[in-house]
Amino acid sequence: MQVKWIKNTQFQSLLLLILSLFFVGHFVLLSPSSLEEDFNGVRVIPPQELLSFLKNEPTLLAKEVPDQEAPTYSVRGLQFYSSVEHQPNWKIIARKSNVYQKEQILYGIDVTIFMQDGTTVQSKEAVMHLDRNEIRFYGNVIATLKNGTVVHSEFLKALTRPVTQLEIPTDQKVTGENTDRTAQVDFESYGLFFVNTGLQELKLLSQVVVTLHHGKTTVIRSDRATYTHLQNHLSFHMDETDPLDRQFVTVHEPDLDLKSRSLEVELSPHQELQTITAVKDVFIRDSHDSDRVSTATSGRAVYLNLQNQIQLEDFPQVYQDDDTITGDTIVFNRNSDTIEVKESNAIYNKE
Repeated sequence: MQVKWIKNTQFQSLLLLILSLFFVGHFVLLSPSSLEEDFNGVRVIPPQELLSFLKNEPTLLAKEVPDQEAPTYSVRGLQFYSSVEHQPNWKIIARKSNVYQKEQILYGIDVTIFMQDGTTVQSKEAVMHLDRNEIRFYGNVIATLKNGTVVHSEFLKALTRPVTQLEIPTDQKVTGENTDRTAQVDFESYGLFFVNTGLQELKLLSQVVVTLHHGKTTVIRSDRATYTHLQNHLSFHMDETDPLDRQFVTVHEPDLDLKSRSLEVELSPHQELQTITAVKDVFIRDSHDSDRVSTATSGRAVYLNLQNQIQLEDFPQVYQDDDTITGDTIVFNRNSDTIEVKESNAIYNKE
């Protein structure tokens, strides 16, 4: 019996040793620091180290970010959804991001944002002001509207509520395009404004150049322009504060030049040029026949692209060599090089 008791005592001691080693190993292997360092790829960084989270990134473009202040937290590979009163607002995907709780700012790098109306914006940096539904984009900004228009700039401000609104100030250059199956519209300007309401008007604010590609190239220049997507309509205007001799919208094609005080353009649903309507102080120079250049003036002119025809109204006059043709309405058929006149008067040099 004495021997049996000793064996039981040895067994109990061995069991206690094994249990002690198990608990020591358990606490060492599953300590909080270990869990923090590798828990599904998430690592908790001490606050003093958060300032270096962006240390390998290029110079900060978004100056409103308090980069000398430790953010509330930092995230790699962010996907964040925003909603207002249970309605989707926007979704962000970013390679890196910092959240500043006091300033109500979410800052992201290499960002793509999807807005509730279908607009998508990509940029190098973005700052979301969470307290006022405002997003500012910096660097290589590409905004793609639901209607297919693509806008390029270095800065863009977006308001996400109550509807999507995009703003680019006039000190920023803007380029863009709207491509369809049969034609393309390119544009550039300084400044842009878009609100996704009503007729979906995209306003180009200064130094506008619009290029229409439709078998040939038509280039239109003006101070301001408005593209109304739902009506396939473009309006061009000049600033009235400019000197009168430069308040002209200009149109250039390889064999046609036109200028007027304002201009309206109608496009087909596939962005093909249909008509150009020039209003007030119209001047036209037609050189499709290089041996006989024609010029014309009128108060109003309508260029029908498919018919290759120009209709002149409001005191029209056409000049060919030494001949002058006037009338109530003059129709210039460029394909056949003929002129039709209603209530005409002709003045010609008999030589």
